[in-house]
This record gives sequence, structure tokens and C-alpha cells, in this order.
Amino acid sequence: MALSPENNKKFDLIFLDPPYKEISIYKEILSFLHTSNMLNDDFIIVCELDSKHNLENIEYFEETKNKKYGNSRIILFEPLED
Repeated sequence: MALSPENNKKFDLIFLDPPYKEISIYKEILSFLHTSNMLNDDFIIVCELDSKHNLENIEYFEETKNKKYGNSRIILFEPLED
């Protein structure tokens, strides 16, 4: 299913695994999700990327985990705490 606000679907869990070296894609998707109203209140977003990269300056989600596993990095985002 393509991500689209018109689907009227809300998600608890989203996995992002675009091409590892395309950091701008992650930021575009996270920005889209932030403005889309497609996330339930207690969502988790799981991002897998190259361990050499990191996602910085994501202001609208809280990074709750950032761990390297070999050549991969897993970052979890959850709602910002009020």
C-alpha cells in the first residue's frame, strides 16, 4: 500500500528502509509522516540505514534508540513527550 493521507489509515508501526546512502529520502518521508495525520498516538517508526550515517535534526519525533549492528544502524522514533 502506498503511503497517502487519502487512505484514511493510521499506523502504529512503520519501517523505513530506503537505499542506505540516500539520507535525504529518510528526512523527506519523516517530514511527510509528521504532517500527514497517518500516525496513531503511540506510533513507532523504525529506520534502518548505513551505520556510517545518522539522522540528525529530526525535531518533530523523539529518537528513542540509535544502535549500530555491523554495517547497519537502527533508529527508533516515537511521539515527542509533552
